[in-house]
Amino acid sequence: MSQIQADIDFLLSVSRAKPKPGDETGQLISAALIRVFKEGYNGNHSRYPTEDLALHRGRIGPPGQLYEKLSDLWYPPSQFSKQGRAHLSGESLLYCAAGSATAILELRPKRGDIICMMEGRVEKSPLLTKMIMDEQLYDPLSISEESKAFERFIAKEFRRVPNGPRDYLICGALGSLFFKFTSIEAIMYTSMATDLAGVNFAFAAPIADKFLKPTKFRAYEVVAAGGLAECQVRCRAHAGAASADGTIPWEQISQCSGHRLSEAFLRKPGTCDGTRNPT
Repeated sequence: MSQIQADIDFLLSVSRAKPKPGDETGQLISAALIRVFKEGYNGNHSRYPTEDLALHRGRIGPPGQLYEKLSDLWYPPSQFSKQGRAHLSGESLLYCAAGSATAILELRPKRGDIICMMEGRVEKSPLLTKMIMDEQLYDPLSISEESKAFERFIAKEFRRVPNGPRDYLICGALGSLFFKFTSIEAIMYTSMATDLAGVNFAFAAPIADKFLKPTKFRAYEVVAAGGLAECQVRCRAHAGAASADGTIPWEQISQCSGHRLSEAFLRKPGTCDGTRNPT
């Protein structure tokens, strides 16, 4: 067995284990991750075109309220950042989805939740992106066996369904390594919340601050919760660009018959008060 495969097997066996105080498992995990990354990643990435890319970021608001400031929908400051899919605690990334339906489902909302959604555009093309896709995508390519093992490993980790923050231990550390030691500007990965029908992006904070420009906003009420087939929302408010001080100029939507999120993946958008429904 190769060293990289031995390290991967070790990481898969302990990634959900909680080390006891004084246990050296944490140090062993860190060392194995660095070895796997150095030996397996061959530098491949994509120059992703962004001209037609609309990105969405949602957040569940306080009961019955809408977030009033753009900053409420941006990434949290590092001191409040908990471990996530592509980062470790204390690191700031801006997570978005290619479509508001995906962004809503990623929140795992409950019936009655009010979701405030920001839509934005990336004012940089191409975007240097690490695409984490199917586990077998790299098998037919002329790359080393170590690189193939690495790509299969990260694809498996980024598709793991989490039961808690600790379940992001390995993929979060891998994402952190990508942003710290390579030139990539974003990680693109398929959405588990949409049964792999949607796509998510994780942006390095400086890239998001410089190039991601919010364009409009919409608020939804969740009227039926569940997975992709069950979730339904009703539009509650919309807004254009935020004002100079970051205030979101919400306007109420008085009529909306509701939207099934599954229709977004069938390319069947609806309308609300004469404006195109972004889901």
